[in-house]
Amino acid sequence: MADKHKVKISLLGVMKEYEIKVDDKKKFMKEIEALIKDGAMYWFKDDKGEVGINTTQINSIEFLDDDGKKEAGLV
Repeated sequence: MADKHKVKISLLGVMKEYEIKVDDKKKFMKEIEALIKDGAMYWFKDDKGEVGINTTQINSIEFLDDDGKKEAGLV
């Protein structure tokens, strides 16, 4: 099984960032782009519970390598 990709999502106007892991970068980006277009929420679960992000407030999305360095992103 392939490794999961680390993703960092930052929001507009706040110092809040979320780090998640996804299986497929292309599938994740296609889903996020559709949610942004529809003004919908992106929901995921982390160790603190379920989180919803208002996709219209996304400032940037970065894909990170295992060392935390940027691989690519949408800024």
